[in-house]
Amino acid sequence: MWRLPARGAEAVADLKGADWYHAQWAEWIACDRGPLPGSHLAGLSLDDDKLAAIIVSTTAKAAVTVEQDAVSIAFKVPPRAVNIYRPDDMPANRAKLTVRLRALTTADLDESDLPAVWEEYNPYPGSELYDAQSTEHGRSFKIRMPRKGSSVADVQARVIAQALDLNGEEAVERLHLRMLDARRIEVNEMTTNPLQGGVPLDLDALTMDEEGYITVGRDIYGNPAKWRLLKFDPKRRGLSGAASASAVHAFGSGTTGAGKTSLEEDLQVAQRKNGFVSWLADGKGGAGYAPWLPELDWLLKSPYGAMLMGQAANAVSEHRYAEQMKLQWLDADGFTENGRSFFVPGEPFAPMAATWDEFNEMILKNPQADHVKPLLRSVSSVGRLSRAAGISARIWVQIPNLDSIGSDASANAIRDMLQSGNIALFRTARADVDLMSLGSRTPEMRLTPLPERFPDGSETGGLCYLADGKAQYTQTRAMFHTNPARIARQFPLHSISQQEADAACQAGPAGLAYLRREEYRHLDAADEETFLRELVAKDGEKGKKRTTVIDTKPPAAAPEAEVEDDDLDEIAPPSRSALVWHAVYGGARRNKQIAEVTDLKPTNVANATARLERLGKLTKKQRDWHTAEPLDTESISA
Repeated sequence: MWRLPARGAEAVADLKGADWYHAQWAEWIACDRGPLPGSHLAGLSLDDDKLAAIIVSTTAKAAVTVEQDAVSIAFKVPPRAVNIYRPDDMPANRAKLTVRLRALTTADLDESDLPAVWEEYNPYPGSELYDAQSTEHGRSFKIRMPRKGSSVADVQARVIAQALDLNGEEAVERLHLRMLDARRIEVNEMTTNPLQGGVPLDLDALTMDEEGYITVGRDIYGNPAKWRLLKFDPKRRGLSGAASASAVHAFGSGTTGAGKTSLEEDLQVAQRKNGFVSWLADGKGGAGYAPWLPELDWLLKSPYGAMLMGQAANAVSEHRYAEQMKLQWLDADGFTENGRSFFVPGEPFAPMAATWDEFNEMILKNPQADHVKPLLRSVSSVGRLSRAAGISARIWVQIPNLDSIGSDASANAIRDMLQSGNIALFRTARADVDLMSLGSRTPEMRLTPLPERFPDGSETGGLCYLADGKAQYTQTRAMFHTNPARIARQFPLHSISQQEADAACQAGPAGLAYLRREEYRHLDAADEETFLRELVAKDGEKGKKRTTVIDTKPPAAAPEAEVEDDDLDEIAPPSRSALVWHAVYGGARRNKQIAEVTDLKPTNVANATARLERLGKLTKKQRDWHTAEPLDTESISA
């Protein structure tokens, strides 16, 4: 029960205007045992119709935690006349307060008439509530925002619940907002959540359609929840007439137990059914995908293995590009062209998806570990360069923004590429699910944090916000099955070709780690890492034995005796171009690496690579140098 503090009551009664509201706030809200001790109102403006102010919290408690009931008692107004909310650009220690001072009496207002209630307690001046109607799960209505002033981005479920004085402590969670256009919003109040019964796994829904979509669940409005695996372009086709396709990346976040694995397992079943090669690195040491050990082409359990998986995916991508350049294709008019720069599923490679689960743990658990930077670089490269090779990247993290993966150049590139694909946001341990660094994919409207349980007491596992192609996020529940690995087993297990595996081996030890995956498939994360490190070390020793050492020091002085010109050729130091060509042949791909191998200055390396490219001896693929023709020492003397 609220009781007016005895001390200072007479003094408060004598105050007028803004001073009276400041005093009431201090006595009811900011007192030692009040809802927000030590707080105060700033920038208070007052007229006959409305009060507006900024709530300033001086403690660690967020300003928006003040309940509208407390303010209504302090200011002696109906609860629905009070609106408390925090815009996206306002810090947590502040919140906006608006109070409608001129209000009809309860007898004069029909509370069931939502348009009339909205008109009287309108929190967005100039807005209109219309088309109120009953639905199967509650009621719905639309809000039209004014042409100037407030926009749809300003609308919050909390403000609507306050203005309409909706019943229940969890009223905000019952409201679901959907933007119809730049000025209109549809609001659905659902007394029972249609998703609380769960969504069973539907194998037919996991068949990819002609646009590359599969159905992974159902949204709050009863519509299929779509997820895109491939993006097709019929304007460019393979010789069989099949349309070209590019892979679609994906990003998701959610705390432990929120249901990320349920969606990932749906995707794994879909990938196997639709002919994808599936690689997965589990940041939980394999515990999250133990039943999938024999059902995936490659499953890694250690952060070091996750790094090798990224490097192998890059090697496969480079091989695919090199092979696609030799293939013919059909343009939109049916003409046959040489040199294909795009991916066609099955001609000759299968689409492929590489998943990194708990990616932030691989990065942040030990930021100084030797695998961190190579892991970021390899995943960044997959994201930037592999879509046209039919290889997609999918990343799962626990913190609801991409800042958790670091801040170097590779991490920034990962953030950029993940904003263009599928996005799923599950329940988090924090309340700021709406404050995400997702760039152009930031939600149009503030998202309500997902509850841990439904109103009937059941858990909300698999409940998430799924993004459409733009910035509309809809509450969705992923399909669930108690043993999806068994379901996937009825479809063929797809692997990369032997040529792709050989190309990965030639590019580095990551390919060898792939070929020997059966030897450590059932080891735990620690033993797997030990095995892989020993494998890489042994491969490095063999590589050193195979390396041809080029002595770049000046030769010893020749004897005074006359010698033939052929003998002079043998003791002459190799040219800079020869050093650079042999360095590229030995595996150096960038100018910096070539400079380190040859001890040449970067400018000399740049001049040599440019000259060798003009002569057709080197070729550049995705910023990496490769040898194109054998070195002709007679034609290269510089």
